[in-house]
Amino acid sequence: MQTLASLRRPLVPEDVNPKDRAGELFRSVTRAATAALLNRIRSPHDGQGERVLAECWPADRNALAILTRAATAPATTTTAGWAAELALATTAGVFLSSLPESAASRLFAAGLMLPLDGVASIKVPYAAATPSLAPSIVAEGAPIPVRQAGITTVTLGPIRKLAVLTALTNELGGHSTPVAELLIRQVLAGSAALALDQTVFTSSTGGLLNGVTPLTATAGGGVAALLGDLGQLAAAISVAGGSKIMLFVPPAKAAIIPVYAPGYPVELVPTPALAPATVVMVDPAGVVSGTSGQPRIDTGRETAVHYEDSTPLQITTGSPGSAVLATPVRSAFQADMFALRLTLDCAWAARPGYVQYISGVTW
Repeated sequence: MQTLASLRRPLVPEDVNPKDRAGELFRSVTRAATAALLNRIRSPHDGQGERVLAECWPADRNALAILTRAATAPATTTTAGWAAELALATTAGVFLSSLPESAASRLFAAGLMLPLDGVASIKVPYAAATPSLAPSIVAEGAPIPVRQAGITTVTLGPIRKLAVLTALTNELGGHSTPVAELLIRQVLAGSAALALDQTVFTSSTGGLLNGVTPLTATAGGGVAALLGDLGQLAAAISVAGGSKIMLFVPPAKAAIIPVYAPGYPVELVPTPALAPATVVMVDPAGVVSGTSGQPRIDTGRETAVHYEDSTPLQITTGSPGSAVLATPVRSAFQADMFALRLTLDCAWAARPGYVQYISGVTW
């Protein structure tokens, strides 16, 4: 029978049932704490109590592990050398998929499209404003006037080509998330959209604005200037015979117009290809195109490419036996990579007066 004194004695590791797993762990924790305390009393500057454990409980490996373990930190994505290296880095394609659509392709879709398959160019006829076959009111029994129309043409074609090449290794193409090729195709398409707009909405040779005299901007700024500019653009198109209008503007102006003129009945198309103060109004009924304005992207895996972005050359030039090799040239097959080639066929023409623009708007 236990005495009162024995019941009041402190709990020691041997009081725990060693066959109980929880009890065994508790015993090891107690031994580790006891060893640390005894070591602090005997040798406060000498270790953590491993010597006491070795003397008293040499077979308790759990107690030794508890006594000697170091402080640890939770794994995070920013802890270098611990967990940051385990964090997977990836690339989201959603941002790239929102690249702008070509304003020119929207114009071509709204106008007349004539395929140029098998021909270099097409003469597209239209009736001039004068002379015309417009009928007149004729009295009963009076002679009816005989008139002839003025027929003229615009020439569609020949097709011009926007094109660019880029390349990537098969390792990048096959081991990227998402697949790098898909993202690069999106970038190519977005770049082609802007390049097409820059080619179409320009006063340079071949552009829709070439040969068009710009109207004078309305002074004063604000709503009055905006309405004045839109009014004279629409009036100029109306004189030429047009009625349906599309307004092409820089993105900043596209944000202003709905505020200044809410509900204005015009199809508004923003494009960064236009200068900040230039707006273009077009009646798509007077525009004819030979292509949809959509790019084509092809893949080449067994090709040689001259890596030059401004003045690319033929791979070799000169007479046989003394040919000059363009540099640098790389073989896609030998370097285990592939090339992406974007081509965009483009051809367009517009009736005189159906395209009007103002540069230097004040609103």
